[in-house]
Amino acid sequence: MSIKFANNAHSTLASGINTSATSITVASGHGARFPSLAGAEFFFATLIDSSNNLEIVKVTARSTDVLTVTRAQESTSAASFSSGDRIELRITAAGLGELITPSDIAFKNVANTWAAAQQGRTFTGNITGSTTLDFTYQNFIVTATGNVTLANPSTEAAGQSGVIILIQDGTGSRTLSLGTDYETAAGAGLTISTTANAVDVIPYFVKASGSIQLGAPQLAFA
Repeated sequence: MSIKFANNAHSTLASGINTSATSITVASGHGARFPSLAGAEFFFATLIDSSNNLEIVKVTARSTDVLTVTRAQESTSAASFSSGDRIELRITAAGLGELITPSDIAFKNVANTWAAAQQGRTFTGNITGSTTLDFTYQNFIVTATGNVTLANPSTEAAGQSGVIILIQDGTGSRTLSLGTDYETAAGAGLTISTTANAVDVIPYFVKASGSIQLGAPQLAFA
């Protein structure tokens, strides 16, 4: 991000400027109140005269108390300012626009195109005994170190989907039992691999709170 900000940066002009000036000298020692700039960095500042007439300038460099500026920004006009007139770093429309690029915003009510792969929040860890999955995570990569019962959770949300990667530990033969919120086709339950270190993939979809529908496990990935 090239734009810079500083809290409450303000000063007065050490000398007057005309409409074509591109350097502004602020009161001695006040330059440090404004951001340091390097390369393409910049900030916007507002000049205010004694009659409260305004001009926004783009500051592209700062050397101690001397600011290098581009005049007449954001539909303001270049004006003459006197020694003692104010200069302040203010939030401006263009400044906010530098922070937010509309093409980088995802809107929830329109189709969005992602320029990079998106990763669902994933829990990784060992499980044994009665285990309550935290559905603030989307996916789970879990290693069974003993027989496991998936207890009914309370954090699932309708429409949520993901996968449970179930890995047998080095001993194997770990069993999986399901709480009543976990539903399977025809209520038949799940058959999982029992070989040591076997990896199964179980897809799920949350139909409603208390209704987590499990797809058929894909067994024994190698």
